[in-house]
Amino acid sequence: MTVTDGAEAPATPGQEELWLFEQAQPGTATYHLPEFWVLRGDLDREALAAAVDDLVARHPALRTRLHTIDGAGLRQVVSAPPVSVLQQYDLNDPQTPAEAELIERLVHSPTRLDRELPIRAVLIRRHSQEHVFGIVVHHVAADGWSFAVLRRDLGRAYRSRATGCPPDLGSSRVSYLDFASRQHADGTRVEASGTWTAADPPRLPLLPASGTRTEGALLEIPVDDESLARLSDWAMDRGTTLFVVLLAVFGWVTGRWTNQSRFLVTTPLSIRDDPALDETVGYFVRTAAMVVDTADTTDLGVVAGRLHDEMLRALDRDPGRAPRLTDHVSFSVESGPSPTINLGELTVDPLHEHTGTSKFAFAVRIERRPGNSAILAEYEPSRFGTLGVRRFLDHFREVLRVAAVEPATRWPDVPAADAELIATVSSGKRRDGTADTVGRIADAVRRWPGALAATTLAGTNLEYAHLWSRAGDTARVLMRAGVEPGALVATCLPIGPEFLVAIVGIMRAGAAFVALDPHDPPVRRAEMLRSAGVSLLVAGREVGTTDDWAGRRIEPPDVADGPLAGQHAERSGPLPGDSFHPLGIAYVTFTSGSTGAPKGVVSTHQGLANYLDWAVTAYGLAPGQTVPLHTPVAYDLAITSMLAPLVVGATIHTVPDTPRRHADVARRFGDYHLVKTTPTHVSILQSQATAGRGPAVLVLGGEQLSLSQVASLRQAFPATRVVNEYGPTETVVGSTAYSWDGPAPAGQAEGAAPIGLPIDNTVVTVLDVELRPVPVGVWGQLAIGGRGVSHGYLGAPGRTADRFRPDPYSGVAGARMYLTGDIVRWTEAGELELSGRLDDQVKIFGHRVEPGEIEAVLMAGAGVRQAAVVVGAGEPRRIRAFVAGGESAQLWAHLRQRLPQRLLPASITVLEHLPMTSNGKVDRGELLSFPVPSSGPGIPEPDESPLRTAAGASEWESWIARAWEEELGCSPVSANDDYFAIGGDSLAAVRICRRISARAGRDIRVNDLFAHPTPARLAAHVAASGQEPMARLRRVQRTRIADIVRKTDQC
Repeated sequence: MTVTDGAEAPATPGQEELWLFEQAQPGTATYHLPEFWVLRGDLDREALAAAVDDLVARHPALRTRLHTIDGAGLRQVVSAPPVSVLQQYDLNDPQTPAEAELIERLVHSPTRLDRELPIRAVLIRRHSQEHVFGIVVHHVAADGWSFAVLRRDLGRAYRSRATGCPPDLGSSRVSYLDFASRQHADGTRVEASGTWTAADPPRLPLLPASGTRTEGALLEIPVDDESLARLSDWAMDRGTTLFVVLLAVFGWVTGRWTNQSRFLVTTPLSIRDDPALDETVGYFVRTAAMVVDTADTTDLGVVAGRLHDEMLRALDRDPGRAPRLTDHVSFSVESGPSPTINLGELTVDPLHEHTGTSKFAFAVRIERRPGNSAILAEYEPSRFGTLGVRRFLDHFREVLRVAAVEPATRWPDVPAADAELIATVSSGKRRDGTADTVGRIADAVRRWPGALAATTLAGTNLEYAHLWSRAGDTARVLMRAGVEPGALVATCLPIGPEFLVAIVGIMRAGAAFVALDPHDPPVRRAEMLRSAGVSLLVAGREVGTTDDWAGRRIEPPDVADGPLAGQHAERSGPLPGDSFHPLGIAYVTFTSGSTGAPKGVVSTHQGLANYLDWAVTAYGLAPGQTVPLHTPVAYDLAITSMLAPLVVGATIHTVPDTPRRHADVARRFGDYHLVKTTPTHVSILQSQATAGRGPAVLVLGGEQLSLSQVASLRQAFPATRVVNEYGPTETVVGSTAYSWDGPAPAGQAEGAAPIGLPIDNTVVTVLDVELRPVPVGVWGQLAIGGRGVSHGYLGAPGRTADRFRPDPYSGVAGARMYLTGDIVRWTEAGELELSGRLDDQVKIFGHRVEPGEIEAVLMAGAGVRQAAVVVGAGEPRRIRAFVAGGESAQLWAHLRQRLPQRLLPASITVLEHLPMTSNGKVDRGELLSFPVPSSGPGIPEPDESPLRTAAGASEWESWIARAWEEELGCSPVSANDDYFAIGGDSLAAVRICRRISARAGRDIRVNDLFAHPTPARLAAHVAASGQEPMARLRRVQRTRIADIVRKTDQC
């Protein structure tokens, strides 16, 4: 069929999709399809140039431009054939740019679809017998099938022209314009903003974008044909296709790398549904999204069966409901020989050239070539690292090989290379036997009885012999009061020698200590004492009464008094705690609890002794050194400074928990051997300490540490070893560590600091949602096993069973592991990197904070109907509380009676009702955007929305609503109507953004509307002065998860 010049038709839905992408990402070569060849022999250049022109004349799609026409939408218009398409260059001409530059121009120069032809071609003469020939076609005008037609026709045309004859290429039975008109008449349409509507499929394996959307790279590895042939035979026997089987394996591997068992994978589908279209060049592709479901099985037959049925549904699915899929993971299979052209006597070899872009976030395809099959990945380097992609492809190939041999066997969870690396780094050094804590303190007393165990700011000194004596006195007092081995005894004392005597005395009595914070509200202390079943409290007179607790209270012996006659341990014989019971309870630490009450963690003597053994060696603690005890002793962060010095004969400098404690420590910073604190508090110490005078070892824990902070500390204290120590309370203080020595190297360090490797007798595993190990570079939940694992949560067997599980990876019968809830991954260097949490728990100033605990207390306040707590991402992090109902002043009083200072919110905002998401949950993201009250518990008006804070937003809101009404033909449009819900589409979005841009005097793109899809949100965005357009569409926010392999080659 002949198509006349000037003929036009509606653009197809697929063309609209690609055109919209060009509008959102102008200047990109993402949808350029390049093919290059090296031609060797006697080339007739004039014949080749004429053949290219014949190609353009034969196929109208190659000379079609796209135009938006008011009232008619996007149209494709066929133009007259150009005089010549082929650009020719001779590298022997000194004015000619280099070959690479010429190819770069051809491939990467953007195509303006409304002004330029979608095809370009180049011929580069290396010498008389060798040329480089290439064509680049925009995807809007061709697909993979089209290129086979183009290669065939180009060869025919060249061979005819080389003999001096015009070619007879015939014409297509059906033109692409006819196909487009038919689709338009059928009402087929793809909404660029559409969202997947299957039964709530899981989110997709995407990474947070950190670079430009159009960057891309290509990686290829070989795959053996025998495996593919076996899987093809296996598929045929089961009535399905090789594509379905390969997709099943790819889906399983992708699930392993994304911690998901049900998710979407896209694949291109041909829509050449008529044999008459076989000779037609054009874009006959739509992208189908299919749900891959590998849940509860590793049986290839089951997964392939599910996908076979899903494939049939995808073929029948209305393409008008297909989503924009450029940010998804894609999989495809291509078969056939390597692309070449029959140019007569010339030798033609393909020259692979990539556009440097990626059509998808991550696209994998298998190319079946006789004797040369391969797996290729096209990916975005800004999201995926090359090493991580290579490991993914290796894993995919490994599973293909295993599945081909025995489809029903268990597939490897991680690549073999990853398993080998993980095995070498997941276990700390094994040490047989562990000296008990009390025994090591006793040994220090025998060896250095006159050495100072503790000093105070006021000059009070406590020698080791005196410490041991007074601890024995305390133990006997406790025993006379009825304390038996294994009982819990609480302390509520300020930091000082008396506190140390009490702790050692409790341990010598064979009891476990529960250190309470004297600054906590009495109501909270009573709650912890009751929940722990504590019947005895060691507290000084300065601590007020503890209401609602019926136990007994005693005061510690005054360490200023001399030893009591006849009370030395040597005369009175050994005490119960002088014998080591590895699995006995050493202490209980209370942490924030999500149910509204603090939870007690029961730690063992074995775990405590193991940590102290490791710490004194790792940190080089020795007699005569000084360590400050200055962090709140109710938290296990203080264990290092509180007990490690005592087991080696070092001195503890006790610094009371007062507002001056940082200044007191900073003044002597360089005199200490070891200082342990949090990243937040070390900034205060650094600002007050003398530059260049730091401790020998600076240990940071309790919250995430940044590399920039490490660099700052190393620059300020070049002789100090900086250590990042990680460990939840449930596994005794520290479980992994990473250290830096010497001054920081030049260059700005960014990102989170690694948390290193496991300490002695500790096993760490990174697990997916089904508690299987994940590959290197993949984010998963950290599980910790070994001697440090505690007994669990006091009086909470259900919660204990949920977080403390049998450990199948330690190789020790009966071993247990603790599921931390922390998201980590193994780096290429074999170290652990921490990313965040699976839940909403946060760390503030080193303290674990469960928002649920604060919310539960708020809900108990008078008149409160709803409560939500959010924590901002800024520094320092602040707790913000929002309630529906109640009165601010009463709520503040209510919270202060029940929560410690560290859990009090920085602000309370009272609203009529809390904003909700479409799923009926509190919209915490919306709450974070509310303005923070300037002072005190500010109460904004119920309709005070952060969307209305930008000057001029209200005026813009009305104008945008009217524009939507005019463009979409619906009325009225309210401030919170969703653009897509009221019928908005991609073409109208472009028109609307053009109108806004003209009125605003700056560029407002389609992405801005997608990211702010209501008049109120878009108005605030437009009115905000200097605000840059968002680079991510709203749907990306809906599909983010913990990543596959974020920048693993930078690890």
